[in-house]
Amino acid sequence: MRQRFLRRICNARFRFEDYQTFHVRLLSSVRFQRQFSQSTVSNILMPKLPSSFVELLQTVTQQQASGYWELRKNADAFDNFFEAEISEFFDNEDKIIRETDDLTKDFPPDACYGEPSEWENEPGFIPDIIDFSEIICFAIAGDGAPFCFDSRDNSEMPSIIYWEDAYWRRVAPNFEAFMDLFIYVERKSE
Repeated sequence: MRQRFLRRICNARFRFEDYQTFHVRLLSSVRFQRQFSQSTVSNILMPKLPSSFVELLQTVTQQQASGYWELRKNADAFDNFFEAEISEFFDNEDKIIRETDDLTKDFPPDACYGEPSEWENEPGFIPDIIDFSEIICFAIAGDGAPFCFDSRDNSEMPSIIYWEDAYWRRVAPNFEAFMDLFIYVERKSE
């Protein structure tokens, strides 16, 4: 559907100083400067990255080049049918900021997106997101669909959402439950 969601090759190196520095950089990104030009930083409720995500990034850099994460079973954390794999975790702050900023461009309200959906009875359905200010994109699936932290309901423990081809879907209540769904698989050498 969207051409930028093609499978990507993983070759980045981990450059996170710490997640607090990341939040300062995220707040200074172009999208936040544009969106909150009338606000002060202290008035912005920015979601925190879970510490378990930051810890995971310290181990995935070497793995990403040689493998991927597949579901242990075809179910989300709420035991609804779900098929996906994690192709890449964004392991540096510039990539996370860029991919998060791109959500607004990739999902603009138009005659279809942002309107009532025929998918509202699907498992984990979330109405189309128009305001991405509390969403952070942290990974992509094998088909290029984004996995994101959603801090709109709980800034201390963001849930995990996923673009399910035609609608946003909540797949886990938190990052720990999300990672419990997956197992790391080495790519077979040819």
